[in-house]
Amino acid sequence: MRKLLIVGVFLGAFLSSACDPAIEYNPKDWSRIRNYEFTNKYDGFDLELRGFHGLIGSRNYILEGEILNTDNISQKIYIQDAVLRANGQDFVGEPNDRNENTILIAKPNTRQHFSIYWQFNRSLSDVLKDPVELLLTVKRADQVHRISIPMTEKKN
Repeated sequence: MRKLLIVGVFLGAFLSSACDPAIEYNPKDWSRIRNYEFTNKYDGFDLELRGFHGLIGSRNYILEGEILNTDNISQKIYIQDAVLRANGQDFVGEPNDRNENTILIAKPNTRQHFSIYWQFNRSLSDVLKDPVELLLTVKRADQVHRISIPMTEKKN
């Protein structure tokens, strides 16, 4: 019984040290629609996105979201540029598709998924330090919308 207890203690210590704790930043003053998902309304479109959350030791991040075309006309609508401003630095993200020729036309009241990828040269916990802000450039038809999204850390 004593050997089993010792093995259990060592196994517990090993497993707890093998897993990084998580970090989470969410859009400030946006409406929560699901556990990690938030939404906000803009002129002619709504944005839904997940907050920044992941293991503190991660060196990359993929932000997932959707754009909902709320206009009554079909049009191209997509994320043109994305910057994560954190810890006094700007980190440029790579939207999944910035080639205007391959962007789908969004029909009224349809959603278009997007992904933005960041690769960092240090851990997520070193990158995500206040103040944290997401800067998106949304292209809708011939209009450009620059959107600033302040993020707040979720404290456990």
